[in-house]
Parts: sequence; C-alpha cells; structure tokens
Amino acid sequence: FEIRRLDLARLVREAVDLVRVPFRAAEVEIELQQGGSILVQGSSNHLLQVLVNMLLNAKDASSVGGSVQVAWEERGGEARLSIVDHGEGIASAHLAKIFDPFFTTKDVDKGTGLGLAISHGIVERHGGRIEVESESGQGAAFHIFLRAAVTA
Repeated sequence: FEIRRLDLARLVREAVDLVRVPFRAAEVEIELQQGGSILVQGSSNHLLQVLVNMLLNAKDASSVGGSVQVAWEERGGEARLSIVDHGEGIASAHLAKIFDPFFTTKDVDKGTGLGLAISHGIVERHGGRIEVESESGQGAAFHIFLRAAVTA
C-alpha cells in the first residue's frame, strides 16, 4: 500500500482500458466525460482495483445497448469521480447494505458480495468516501471522493 501522487485521469483511462473487453461482450458502451488532470494521493494498484470493480458493477447493472458514464472533477480540495449507469437501480431496502461484506443481489455464480465492501475499505483507507444515489428503475450513480494532492 504505497501512497504517492497520482493523476486521476490517467488512472481512470487505465481502468477503462482494462474493462473494454467485458463491456464490449455485454454490448454496453462506456463514455468518458473527461475532466481535467487532478492529482490525488493514493495507491495506484488499490485505486485501480476500486475503479475496475465499480465499472464492472455498472456494466452488470446495465442492459444490452446501455451505457455507463464516467466523469471526474475537482471541488473544494476534493476529487470527485462519478460512475453512472442507467440500469434497474438499487432498491431502497438494499442501499444501507450494499457495502456490507457478502451482501449481493447477483446470482450465486455472478458475485460474492465482496467487491463494494473491499472498495469501500480501500477508499476509506485513502481518507475518502463513496456516496451512492439510486432510485429503483432509474439506475445508480456512485461518487468516489478523494482528497486532491496539494501541489508544491
């Protein structure tokens, strides 16, 4: 867990490159709504794991022909990365549980319920947070907040 200064835009592009094949196979488009270069303090491998997991979850929530939008911006000393799908959304009864280990709504052979729990832990270890907006039938938006790196 080596913390160093990272370019969030570069990390997002790397994560998107890693998930292109499964997105293509699922016939789901990934749209980068590119923001500027934002420096954050973090572990590249760990944050890449978070991004890949969140992107694959968004793909799984999407229908054939659907799309997932990825955007980032800096706001008040924080980097905000948003991953938005237009799938079925998350039932309100499940929202409070989605970061619990082993909680999943996926079929047994599709997931373990550990991805969001691990991602949540990694982001917290970076001093950040994940916020979720969702309404049943309206898709979901996951917002990852990380402290922007202070430039010298």
